[in-house]
Amino acid sequence: MNLKMARFALCSVAVVALGAMPASAQLSSAELFVNIDAGVSASDMNSPLVSDSFSDGPRTFDVFLASGNIPWDLQVESGGGEAETEGQIEYLATTTSQIFARGDFTMRAAAASPASALAGFDAVMSISFEVETQTTLSLTGFVSTGRELSNPEVVVCQFNGQVLAGDSRATPLAAGTFTFDVERGLFPEETAVIECSAASSGGQANSNTLAWEVTVNGLPEPETTLGTLVGVGALGALARRRR
Repeated sequence: MNLKMARFALCSVAVVALGAMPASAQLSSAELFVNIDAGVSASDMNSPLVSDSFSDGPRTFDVFLASGNIPWDLQVESGGGEAETEGQIEYLATTTSQIFARGDFTMRAAAASPASALAGFDAVMSISFEVETQTTLSLTGFVSTGRELSNPEVVVCQFNGQVLAGDSRATPLAAGTFTFDVERGLFPEETAVIECSAASSGGQANSNTLAWEVTVNGLPEPETTLGTLVGVGALGALARRRR
């Protein structure tokens, strides 16, 4: 192959490769909203009332290219009564894995009269984000509850107001794990909102475990573009060697 043909082949491959590159749908912004209230209390006839609580929010903060977690762990005991609740919200918002959020929550109350115990939590999380170019997002995940939920208890995840899995506070939800796997379109400067809620409470002899998980995919992996450019570079080196 002469120099002219090598250059022509290189340019042709480069044009095809660049045309085949997926359009970047990288995040341009991401904000996290949280509002959490959790509490426990226990008492007995000859023991004082003992209580503890955790509150975070309502607040909104930037999580663009960030990750983190918001935990709580409350435990109290008084005479024959004891109560506890533990929870954690994890979040991740990057240009490569895009959006990931998970919540794990438990509550337990144990007491026999005349002792008493109460435990509960109410956690709401939402991530608002935008992308740089039009893209189709893939949303996968689940919500789960260890026992049937009734008003005002809830576990649910939504995308732009549409329920992905779970149910509202007004409708009972059976125990189990409820999955989702859907696609949604998103345009530049259009705000997408993932929102998940979990709330459960009970007293005397009650317990429950709730969880949610959401993964939003749709971004090209960096290796895709990098691999294409490496291929073009190799052809360039080949052309230079054959001059």
